[in-house]
Amino acid sequence: MTDPYNAIKAQIGLLDYNLTLLPSEIKKQDTINPENLGAYLAAMYNGGPTRVRRAISQWGEAWDSYHGNLASSLRLETAYYVAKFRLVFKHFDGQSLHLAGLVPVAD
Repeated sequence: MTDPYNAIKAQIGLLDYNLTLLPSEIKKQDTINPENLGAYLAAMYNGGPTRVRRAISQWGEAWDSYHGNLASSLRLETAYYVAKFRLVFKHFDGQSLHLAGLVPVAD
């Protein structure tokens, strides 16, 4: 895709679609934790939504770890991708998250 505006629109559409695929209990608990929500979206982007949903249902809190070459586990590449996302996320301060629209501004 050579048009950056269309590329951004396509990426937003993909992220929005992936959000609809998350179980509702995950969406409810992670509205207050943008790091976890971002990790789910990063994993879905890198490894596919079906594999991420299987990992969540099989492994619960440890969904983002590599559990060997199982269909219910993330691929090693995706587990590394999520770990890197979490490391980068920790470098953001609260103000930059507000500017990015990830954390709602209190009234």
